[in-house]
Amino acid sequence: MTDTNGNTVVHLTVIHDLPEMFNLAYSSGASLSIRNNLELTPLALAARLANKRMFSLILESEMDIVWRYGNIVCKAYPLLEVDTIREEDGGLNPNSVLANVVYGGKSSHLDFFDGLLEELLKSKWEAFAKRR
Repeated sequence: MTDTNGNTVVHLTVIHDLPEMFNLAYSSGASLSIRNNLELTPLALAARLANKRMFSLILESEMDIVWRYGNIVCKAYPLLEVDTIREEDGGLNPNSVLANVVYGGKSSHLDFFDGLLEELLKSKWEAFAKRR
């Protein structure tokens, strides 16, 4: 079920910054892959709105632990919605998390450049841009 903007309950938890409600919806089986009328998933919407708290919460919900040794943990994050490259055709995805953060107009978008997004940008720079 969606509102007139195509937002699901998960999108609305992002818009209204309601982490407890997000946890309830997600634990009840709400999908994180549904796109609203702007073609944004809840994760991409959190990035567009510069809502770091909800972004981190959704990202951690989608994360898988690959292995653990003592206090060292290897985590895997799905990059389909995060990276700017579309999996289907290799084209650019203007609604990706990375595009929303890089081209976002709020100074609070700078807070996103720690951890996963910072590492992704460094890897892309090393692989594609540094040698040019």
